[in-house]
Amino acid sequence: MKTIATVGLWATSIVLLTAPLLSAQEKTRTLEFGAYRKYDISTEPIAIIKKELGNRPFNESPGESKVIGGADWLYGLTLTLKNISSKSIQASEIHLIVPQQANMSGVRRMFLRFPTESILDPDAKTSHQMLKLWRPGHVISMKIPNSQLQLLDRLRGNGVYDIDTVSIALQRVDFDDHTGWYQGLKMHENPNLPGNWIPDRPMSSNKGFKLESALRWSNLAAPISTEIVLGIGRR
Repeated sequence: MKTIATVGLWATSIVLLTAPLLSAQEKTRTLEFGAYRKYDISTEPIAIIKKELGNRPFNESPGESKVIGGADWLYGLTLTLKNISSKSIQASEIHLIVPQQANMSGVRRMFLRFPTESILDPDAKTSHQMLKLWRPGHVISMKIPNSQLQLLDRLRGNGVYDIDTVSIALQRVDFDDHTGWYQGLKMHENPNLPGNWIPDRPMSSNKGFKLESALRWSNLAAPISTEIVLGIGRR
């Protein structure tokens, strides 16, 4: 009986140890684009023109992109983005949303933010000047910064060891002429109340609503510095 109990305990231990490994096997991973974009997508001033997981291509279909990857796929994800507006962008924020699963109390988000100290201005007089404006037609490539990827470590405490799907949503863009874009709405900053943004199109309330100014909002991103790679240029 002792031998049987020992074998049973050993078998149970093997199952528990291999469970995370089995879940870490390579399988289909999905970037989803529609769940959190409840507006006219054609209004977006930033376009995702390329997605990469190392040298693996994504298979594109309406509303989503798929790739084969391991449990660490978000660490290797690169998004190539283009400013398709006619204005220079001085701040932007893209959300990568992990859907509720296992013991999570709700969705969780990681952020890709511009500007960041991780990208330097190629036209600057010194080689250490941060790029402050993302000009029309220019392309940058972003990776999820380590400070944001720490979310994945915290989610393990909620029983989430392997994430199959992440939704991408453009949250906000501030232009250098005191106008902006917020989830499908064209906005302008109230000149008398800095930091107070008003929709260009009349809404049910004429009071506008409070959004951080580009400067304050940029400062909020300081500890969550987005890693931008592959330089900048036109495509």
